[in-house]
Amino acid sequence: MKNSFKKSLFAIGILFFVTACSVSDQVEDFSIRTYPDRVLFQPCEKIKNKDPNAKRILDQMELKLAETDRGVGLAAPQVGLSQRFVVINLGEGTEHKYRLINPEITWKSPEQSLSREGCLSIPGIDAYVPRHERVKVVYQNDNFEKKMLEACGFLAYCLQHEIDHLDGKLYIDYLSPKDKTLILKKYFKQTKRKNEK
Repeated sequence: MKNSFKKSLFAIGILFFVTACSVSDQVEDFSIRTYPDRVLFQPCEKIKNKDPNAKRILDQMELKLAETDRGVGLAAPQVGLSQRFVVINLGEGTEHKYRLINPEITWKSPEQSLSREGCLSIPGIDAYVPRHERVKVVYQNDNFEKKMLEACGFLAYCLQHEIDHLDGKLYIDYLSPKDKTLILKKYFKQTKRKNEK
C-alpha cells in the first residue's frame, strides 16, 4: 500500500513537473522563429475558453513585437506557439492595437490589391503578394468575448498575413514557384553571410 501510494505520488509529481515546465517554456521562450522552423508550417490549435495563460501570452507577444524594428504584427507560431493568438500594432495609441484570440476571416472582398510584405520570420526579404482589400474577422478578446472586426487597406492586409500564420501559411506561398525559389535563395544567402560575421 505504501509503495503504491509513493509510486502514485511520484507519478503525479512527474506529471505536474512536465506540465509546469511545458507551460513555463511556452510562455517564457518568446524568441522569434525563422524560416525554415517547422512550427511555422503547422496549423495552430484553437484556444480553449478562459485559458488562464491567454492574457500573459498576448502581453509577452506585444512586448516582443515592440522590440522589433519594423514589425507591425506577430502571430503565435512566430514565437514557437502553435496556438491561435495574434497581436497587431499599427502605431501610437490603443486604437491602433489589436489583440486577437482564435481569429477567423469570415468574409473577403472580391477586390484584391498587391501588398508589399515582409515577415519577422523571413527577415531581410519582401515581396508583392495579392490580398483582399477588405475583410471581416471574428475573434475573441482578452475576456473571451466574441467580437467582429471589419478592416480595409493596410489593416486588412495585416490580418490576412497574421491569420495565414495560424494556418501554417507564409506570404511567400502566394508567389509563383520560380519567384519563391529566387526569394528563398536570396534569404538563405543573406542568412549565411550574417552567421559568418
